[in-house]
Amino acid sequence: MLNKSKCLCGNPTNNAKFITNEIRFGKKANVIQCNKCSLIYLDKDSFTLPSDFYEAEYHQTYLTHVEPDALNPDKYYQKMLKSTKIWADRMKNILNGSEVVLDVGCSTGHFIKLIESKAKTVYGHEISKKEVQFCKDELG
Repeated sequence: MLNKSKCLCGNPTNNAKFITNEIRFGKKANVIQCNKCSLIYLDKDSFTLPSDFYEAEYHQTYLTHVEPDALNPDKYYQKMLKSTKIWADRMKNILNGSEVVLDVGCSTGHFIKLIESKAKTVYGHEISKKEVQFCKDELG
């Protein structure tokens, strides 16, 4: 059953192809494909998450099955400094020093820490309470 939500292109979900309602971890949510733009997405009206899911539970239920270090912000930060260095180096080659950079979903701030010397200002936005606290305490 499809609901009243819309695709990013504005096409109503009820004008979309139903693919499945089985997603990871035994959860149920409608996966649909837009008949207008072909985007495949979760119908946001077909499931509910706890009100603080992303702030408090996301890493424990999603990321840790592939990245156990995500539960330890300092350990994850150190690991991600190394693994994102190649992308940060590429970004630093593009920056001229006058930019204001916003990293949405900055996690432990590892990427913005690597590029901050090449931008005028860097900001990070993160909703994981644990990672926000790490950034405040360790990165200022």
